[in-house]
Amino acid sequence: MEMVALRTEAVAVKKLIVSTFVVETVLAAQRSVLCLLLLEDAGGESTAQGTVFVDGKSGIGFVDSDYVCATLDWWPPEKCDYGTCSWGKASLLNLDLTNEIFLKAIKAFTPLKIRLGGSLQDKLIYETEDQRQPCTPFAYKASELFSFTKGCLPMHRWDELNLFFEKTGASIIFGLNALNGRSTNVSTGIAVGKWDSTNAESFIRYTVKKNYMIHGWELGNELCGSGVGLRVAAAQYSSDTISLVNLVQDIYKGEEFQPLIISPGGFFDANWFKEYLSKTPKLNVVTHHIYNLGAGVDQHLVEKILNPVFLDGIADTFKQLQGIVKNSGASAWVGESGGAYNSGHNLVSNAFVYSFWYLDQLGMAATYDTKTYCRQTLIGGNYGLLNTKTFVPNPDYYSALLWHRLMGRKVLSTSFSGTKKLRAYAHCAKQSNGITMLLINLDNNTTVVVTPAFNNPSSQQGRRGFLYKRTKLMQVSHGDQMYSTETREEYHLTAKDRDLHSQTMLLNGNALTLTSSGDIPTFIPVNVNSSEPIKVAPHSIVFVHLPNVVLPACNGNEEAACRKIKACNTFSSELQITAIPDKLKQPQKLQQPLQVLKSCHFYMAGANGTVLLLNPVQELAVDCNTPTQRYIHKGGDEDIDVSPPVIDISVIDLSSIQTSSPSAEKELEKLRTSLASCGCFQVIGHGMTESFLEQVHRIGRDFFALPLKEKAKWSRTAEDTEGYGNDSELSEHQLLDWNDRLYLVTNPQDQRKFQFWPQNPENFRDILQEYTEKIILLNEVVLKALSRSLNLKENCFLDQYGENPNMVTRFNYYPPCLRPDLTLGVKQHADGSAITFLLQDNEVDGLQVLKDDQWFSVPTIPNALLVNVGDQVEIMSNGIFKSPMHRVVTNPKRERTTVAVFCSPDPSRYIGPAEELISDASPRLYKKIKNYVVDHIHMAGTLESLVFKPVQELAMDCKVLPERYIHKCPDEAFYVDPPVIDIPVIDLNLIQFPSASADQVLETLRTSLSSCGCFQVIGHGMTSSFLDQVHSIGRDFFALPLEKKLECSRSAEDIEGYGNESMQSEHRILDWADRLYLTTNPEDQRKFQFWPQNPENFREILQEYTNKLILLNKVVLKAMSRSLNLKEDCFLDQCGENTDMITGFNYYPPCPRPDLTLGGKEHADGSAITFLLQDNEVGGLQVLKDDQWFSVPTVPNALLINVGDQVEIMSNGIFKSPLHRVVTNSERERLTVAVFCSPDSSRYIEPAEELISETSPRLYKKIKNYLQIYSENQQQGKRAIKAAKI
Repeated sequence: MEMVALRTEAVAVKKLIVSTFVVETVLAAQRSVLCLLLLEDAGGESTAQGTVFVDGKSGIGFVDSDYVCATLDWWPPEKCDYGTCSWGKASLLNLDLTNEIFLKAIKAFTPLKIRLGGSLQDKLIYETEDQRQPCTPFAYKASELFSFTKGCLPMHRWDELNLFFEKTGASIIFGLNALNGRSTNVSTGIAVGKWDSTNAESFIRYTVKKNYMIHGWELGNELCGSGVGLRVAAAQYSSDTISLVNLVQDIYKGEEFQPLIISPGGFFDANWFKEYLSKTPKLNVVTHHIYNLGAGVDQHLVEKILNPVFLDGIADTFKQLQGIVKNSGASAWVGESGGAYNSGHNLVSNAFVYSFWYLDQLGMAATYDTKTYCRQTLIGGNYGLLNTKTFVPNPDYYSALLWHRLMGRKVLSTSFSGTKKLRAYAHCAKQSNGITMLLINLDNNTTVVVTPAFNNPSSQQGRRGFLYKRTKLMQVSHGDQMYSTETREEYHLTAKDRDLHSQTMLLNGNALTLTSSGDIPTFIPVNVNSSEPIKVAPHSIVFVHLPNVVLPACNGNEEAACRKIKACNTFSSELQITAIPDKLKQPQKLQQPLQVLKSCHFYMAGANGTVLLLNPVQELAVDCNTPTQRYIHKGGDEDIDVSPPVIDISVIDLSSIQTSSPSAEKELEKLRTSLASCGCFQVIGHGMTESFLEQVHRIGRDFFALPLKEKAKWSRTAEDTEGYGNDSELSEHQLLDWNDRLYLVTNPQDQRKFQFWPQNPENFRDILQEYTEKIILLNEVVLKALSRSLNLKENCFLDQYGENPNMVTRFNYYPPCLRPDLTLGVKQHADGSAITFLLQDNEVDGLQVLKDDQWFSVPTIPNALLVNVGDQVEIMSNGIFKSPMHRVVTNPKRERTTVAVFCSPDPSRYIGPAEELISDASPRLYKKIKNYVVDHIHMAGTLESLVFKPVQELAMDCKVLPERYIHKCPDEAFYVDPPVIDIPVIDLNLIQFPSASADQVLETLRTSLSSCGCFQVIGHGMTSSFLDQVHSIGRDFFALPLEKKLECSRSAEDIEGYGNESMQSEHRILDWADRLYLTTNPEDQRKFQFWPQNPENFREILQEYTNKLILLNKVVLKAMSRSLNLKEDCFLDQCGENTDMITGFNYYPPCPRPDLTLGGKEHADGSAITFLLQDNEVGGLQVLKDDQWFSVPTVPNALLINVGDQVEIMSNGIFKSPLHRVVTNSERERLTVAVFCSPDSSRYIEPAEELISETSPRLYKKIKNYLQIYSENQQQGKRAIKAAKI
């Protein structure tokens, strides 16, 4: 009992970091818990030392965000193995879809990828219009393949399944019957003939018609290689797969979402897979199955699982498949893996011991770049993650969920030096800082004491041991004593009573069981001081989250964010910093009491380590007479109107609309009118007392009244929006809001980050928890009322929303500002939520809403909440309800506090206009989308929601050039018609083999690249007709209607997609061009949401062009090396085999003043090589040579190649990366296609050693990830290559 009490106490106090004394007490208590757990598990057994080494230079692979996948099968209850029938009602045809545990178990993953398939999928018929036979279930028949007759999927059951999947947010893969139409011979195991896709086509069309979201269509199950039961030849399977590709493209034509094409779904056979992939170019995913433990009846399964040599045996399969898939354009998945085939083994496959095999498989597969791993099964057989009868999770379910929540996408190279029985894997952490390690101890007698070690070339290269993120550690002086709050989180998994066959898993000594309401339990880690080694008990598994470890692979942008230090002379007397990040230290001791970054960022000690924060506005306001320039939004005759008219907003009494009375109907009509006009209303009758709302207000006021060093404990990090802080600074010219905020995710509960939840005031968490619970209920009531006001079913919006809404609560503090006419508390914006609830300040107004192009003040009503519609309800209502533009003004004398709660649908749920609101008179205005807040906030509807104004649209009626596009004054007009430069035309066919003529061509190449840095290339292997096709897909895209192009719009944070220059500053001069930027290589980094599907052949042509340029890039790099008398692979070896390629389609519309405007500013490329497919009819490119601009001519069927900065570095400055620009044309549009080829970002580049001598000294440093350096310097108007010079 004493141990349990101590355990409970440790959990209860682990986050109470009110003082450093409490921190030390908590850590001591939790160390005691771990010691007791280890004693309980180890029982005095031996210990061993070891080191886990994580290579943090770069990742070795990327997994999908929903890497963990599970299957649902078709086996009926009569499926029996070795005399045991373990399937029960776990078939897709009879599974209980009303079971709440089942629902919650899937939703816990948000989302879980589920594969529907298995052995019987190739005997499944779909009850669609083409089928005239009776729809009968599978029936046992020993003489049949797999001992069952053909079965049928009724469409009403398919409807039920999809309704269930939509509720859970699952991502569905459907396995199609691939035996239809073939002649089969079970005795010989051969299936011949082509696939008959008739039934599949009808089924897919039905699915699309019903708007069911299918993530991928998989063809067949275990028919590849030697097959299981039957096999199909690789060539025929390839032909069938191509038929499926064409079928899906036709059915999904015009659809926003395009499903994956997946195959073959069977056991790996190297020769079969090689042939199949070589003949199937359009395959998205290659799936293979793994049952490496053998038959479920095997009595030695546990011995195999605990044998590291046996576990390693499957690695060769992963390695071989990785090599085959690498250049195919497809990704590799494990499509089905149950460990032991034929339903697994009771009390092994569903017991704790199986997690050793399962987690080791997840870790190993990821290291070989496997993108998804599907466990057989989610439920069904002995190997189900859930119990077949009760739906209660088995141990492997919890292992899978922990992996899903802790292990991020990027895989790190990890090795362990010590006992062979310790397995180690590491990834960048998921949705948090640092890394997560997985440690598996297969030994039954030894506790392994693990010391982590990392290499970190950016700061402490070569040192072994703990290398922690000094930017995450801040020590605050407390008298004469120093305390560190740096900890890690550990999740220790053990079997109950140390029984490996137990079906109860312990987390840090506590049994993982469902709550009384059937919810998945919360995973509570133990916090351990990071200076201590990790102790892995015998037969245990440990997930270790190290949030303070800095590895370049996981934190590529940190140095960019922290590159400058300067002192900020405000409010600095309150804190004393005694330790600052090593990488930010200046040579001399700093005299200022507070060190800050550019624009008064500073480091402060938070509950989650050191954080990056803007200068708190609350502190600025103390001695502020006039706001600094960064806060001034308006000026002159455009002063902010702080006292506009007061808007008349309806007050809705929710208690009066709970019934169907006439008064309720009247109230609903009032609600509809208000939301259709101004998008907001005041709500009373919400069930919260005035005194309780005052408590909610008070915890916010009390928090902001705390001393700065106390508030700083809850500060947000540079990478996070949660916590105490204010505007995230994206540009030094960005205009800032006059407020401080405390952002907290309050729902779902398992996504809360308690390190940001204040514990001062003491009742903060209790009050916020109660307020959240009440808002959850209120949100449901309001959504139902909104639906009823539109004469919809009351659950119409709620069903789209999902049962687990996302809620973010923001406490806003607006200090007094002496110039409210110049400053805004919050900029003009509309909310990306579905509904926002605002608890206003009862004494000080400030909120304004825009209606009919005029600003109005929003009044405060005692005990009322202001409710405004967000973008997502505007979408669901098909634009009937308006998401209003609003802003907050400041007050010269009084501070103001408010509390806003932003409620949004589960991000895995699709939302769209309610079907009942669509008609010929009211057509659909919005697309069906999901995860709107992250992915669609800039592109969901109209042009106004974009972060850019297309130049193509401006040019249509442009007579006077907008000022933002004017680069020069009239007396400095651009010379749009300079002399034409003489650039050599190089025929690659002439330099393929050594010869005198080849040497002459190489000399011409060298001379050209040394003088002007570019040349024209022919003999590149592409026909003129093919290059015309490349041009055509670009022209056709930009000729589309704007709303079609907007479907590929980039977000504000991304350069990919359709758009133009970022609006990073109000003073930035913009280029007269629109662009479509796409990452085209490596293929696993493509973002297909930005790839147009109109024109139809866009993706196919771009894929082919990319493949050709990958080869051409190698040829050109070899030629450049040879021209310098280097080994031909000299530059190629530095670049690596996996070239980074970005393709840019550039559209330059006609411009009325080409003398004032540029299509592309003067710049040099940051690439190694750039390939430019010019416009054959309209020139525009100019290059600078000897301080004079020259026009670059167009040569038919030639590509222009120019050297980028990275080849200038590799050539030690012999080849020049030329400055160039693009001028505009007053009458004609121009389109070009540029492909920027760069080395793998993880590779170092430097001058070739053979080019270094006493007479030719090294000019450039050894450097990697040059494009990041290029981007940082470009934003400052500097040439990046100067930063690379010695």
